[in-house]
Amino acid sequence: MSMKRIVLAVGLAAVALFAATLFAQQKPGAELAQAGIDAYNAKDVTYYEKHLAEDVTLLDEDGHSISGKSNVLSFLKNQLTDPTARKLSAKNIKVGSTSDAAWASFAYTIDHQGKPQHTGQNSIVFRKAGTDWQIVLLHIAFDFPEHM
Repeated sequence: MSMKRIVLAVGLAAVALFAATLFAQQKPGAELAQAGIDAYNAKDVTYYEKHLAEDVTLLDEDGHSISGKSNVLSFLKNQLTDPTARKLSAKNIKVGSTSDAAWASFAYTIDHQGKPQHTGQNSIVFRKAGTDWQIVLLHIAFDFPEHM
């Protein structure tokens, strides 16, 4: 092998290593929130079974809370197994992260067949668990006039 080819091969290997390292270090962003939104819209209970942490807590604007994976999952299953059409749309997704935590907040609209549209704000906190991210906190704040 010529010296030119060796230098080219080493250079390509270095670029590939750099790209792999950079990709591995990328912090989570809106894709974490979007994955949850997509799962909600697909009524994908298995997503939540996998991504809810055992110590997850769900809070609403009235101070109600649901703690523990099985309890939060039961609450979500009640919505996700409802046969009527429901669509969650998000806008203004804001995200942040560290090496082992991430958070997202967004304004949402839910269109639910046969029911009034409602809007609000959601916040989600994730914790790194191995190579996955688990949801440890869901905060739901409705914009319903009767909730204000």
